[in-house]
Amino acid sequence: MTSFLTARPPRLRPQGVTGRHLRAPRGSGPRQDEGGLRRHGIYRRSEPDYPLVSVITVCFNAADTLAETVASVRAQTYPNIEYIIIDGASTDGTLDVIRRHRRRIDYYISEPDDGLYDAMNRGLALAHGAYVMILNADDAYDPELIELLLRAQVASGADVVGAMVAAHDLEGRYMRPYGRLPYDLTLYHWMTLWLETLLVPTAVYDAIGPFDLRYPVIADTDFGLRLLNGGFTVYELARALKKFRAGGASSDVTAMSHDYKRLLRNFFPDIDTATIDKVADLKNFSRDVFDAAIRDNADQPLFVGSLIARGFTKRNGYAFERPAPAVVKRDIRLSVVLDDGAGRPLSATDLSPYLDLAENDVTVEVICTLDDTAPDDGLRAAAAEEERIVLLRAPLALTRGARLNRAVARMRGDFVYFADPAAPPVAGGVARLVAEGDRSYGNIIRARAQDAPGDDGPPENKNHYNFLVQNLPSLLDRSDWRGQAIFRWRLARNCRCPETLDGDIDRHFVILATLTAVRVCWLTVPIFTARAGYETSVPAPDAAAMLDRIEVADRAWTLLSDAGFEDQAASFLATQELVPTRAQRRAVGTLAAAKIARRLAAFERKQAAPLSTAADRPGDLSPGARPSTQSL
Repeated sequence: MTSFLTARPPRLRPQGVTGRHLRAPRGSGPRQDEGGLRRHGIYRRSEPDYPLVSVITVCFNAADTLAETVASVRAQTYPNIEYIIIDGASTDGTLDVIRRHRRRIDYYISEPDDGLYDAMNRGLALAHGAYVMILNADDAYDPELIELLLRAQVASGADVVGAMVAAHDLEGRYMRPYGRLPYDLTLYHWMTLWLETLLVPTAVYDAIGPFDLRYPVIADTDFGLRLLNGGFTVYELARALKKFRAGGASSDVTAMSHDYKRLLRNFFPDIDTATIDKVADLKNFSRDVFDAAIRDNADQPLFVGSLIARGFTKRNGYAFERPAPAVVKRDIRLSVVLDDGAGRPLSATDLSPYLDLAENDVTVEVICTLDDTAPDDGLRAAAAEEERIVLLRAPLALTRGARLNRAVARMRGDFVYFADPAAPPVAGGVARLVAEGDRSYGNIIRARAQDAPGDDGPPENKNHYNFLVQNLPSLLDRSDWRGQAIFRWRLARNCRCPETLDGDIDRHFVILATLTAVRVCWLTVPIFTARAGYETSVPAPDAAAMLDRIEVADRAWTLLSDAGFEDQAASFLATQELVPTRAQRRAVGTLAAAKIARRLAAFERKQAAPLSTAADRPGDLSPGARPSTQSL
């Protein structure tokens, strides 16, 4: 049985946001108490297979709910957790609750602070985990939350991962799960991530800094906005894994509106104060106010984009039938990505069908990803004559995933189309998708292939607009349709390809993007038809390709099954040829074949084994039965 306890203190990080102290520096007010395992010289360490996760709870007068919060942390199926409590000098018995659980707490402090986010920053400075989470004192985790988040972080490749929450009333009675919101410019007006479920690496905090105390109520929104503007990717597991009690600071709409006005003024100093005050009024959302602000600030695209994004999240706001004034606009930009790793080197003749997509007010750029050994075949001359052609050459050693990520980072379009030279677009098909996507503000606009076997189009052969995949799971019955859709650029950038992989990463992208999107459109519009006489060559898989295929299958299966799509996960695996043939084993050699067999066996064990249980956890100072929390 593994123990993560050690007498060796962790190394301090004086220049970091986290890990700066082992004990809290003295504050300005009287210290009521300080304790926990650290005060007895007991610390926790990270292990390669079990990175340390720090959980921080800040509280003030939470005697009625804190015990459940503490129990939910210690009931986690993931074993290596450092738990820190920052109490703001409570007067209602909260400190008595903390002391009763002191053997389950790594460090606690009780003294006056300067509010919620000041306390969180103090907790960050004391956290020594590779990842940090924050849990409010009136909420509770599902027992599997942290284990599932760590799995999701590996499977998605996202910088930050989170989950959904289930609302409860102040007495703890279940109400409903909260709906999903997009990770986009809406963050200028509302926090669309659940801070209390975010698993945030230490490096991310170091990059964007602690919570900004200029926003005493919405510093979490500012944090989410800094994630977005910093280019960090986020994946939200679509399961309610935290019990959330309604109320608290987030229920003070007047104070929140005041903070949002300050935030918007800081980010958009050129927008007049009267407009800021109107659009930041959380009590009185008005579509007319948003319409006027959009029309009057057409020269401020970021501000306008934030209003459109926010408007599409409001029940009485924008929709496909009621688009925002600036949604249907001229000069919609489309980036077409052509990848020479798809089975045949690109040539200049492959580009013409995509340059011709510039119709119906669509501006097109064509980005070609090439390895530095690819033949020129007229591409250089074509790019010299046509500024809309971009050639991205990369060393042969760079994986296909890394090359595609470079292309997505380079693109300048509102939408991206991952095209296949073997299947040129049907006249008008892509332009129709772009127009529908712009009007609906969709994240994914999927079409159908013309005369493609097995592709029957959307259910009931009718168009479906702005739905979640949970409402139409047949969207994931297949995952080979990346070339049959356009993706909003921000979603594409958020769903990075695994940079270490060179194999079949298209399916992983489709699954990740579909699970991430909050507005999907599935249309009957045909987008391409197979090109007669176009030959591609698929090389015989080598050992690296076989390992990549297993890795992609592992990640895709984990994403689908952990999000509740068990049938789609099983169907996906049924289409994968993961077990090498005898001829393939001979071709790669004995050592490589053994490595492939070990990796495949590990994946099969993962499929067969359930998540850990609390009883399976490696030991710590609290052996035996552990408290449980309500499953959300």
